[in-house]
Amino acid sequence: MKESRGLRNNNPLNIRRTKTVWQGMKTEVKDKSFVEFKTLPYGYRAAWKTLDTYFRIFERECKPYTVRNIIARWAPPNENDTENYVRIVSRLSGLGGNEHVPRPQRDCNYD
Repeated sequence: MKESRGLRNNNPLNIRRTKTVWQGMKTEVKDKSFVEFKTLPYGYRAAWKTLDTYFRIFERECKPYTVRNIIARWAPPNENDTENYVRIVSRLSGLGGNEHVPRPQRDCNYD
């Protein structure tokens, strides 16, 4: 079975290439669309930072931090089957699509 693109790139959230220079990002790449990380922990770090950024944006915009809102931003309907993502994540997490996602305490520095 072929490994998923996200795992091949050590990028579990399939973060797209932008001007952002991520810690642990490979400089020589094969994938022109998505970031490639040296190791999976760097990819998880970027995923956490991305989700934390979403929280801050939602907080600033007074938008609820829900499974549906997070996924709609991460996997927009114009590119993905967003509703299917919402159904799957809701089933696996036990959180309803419009239920507030609890946020971990920020007593650690993950930089």
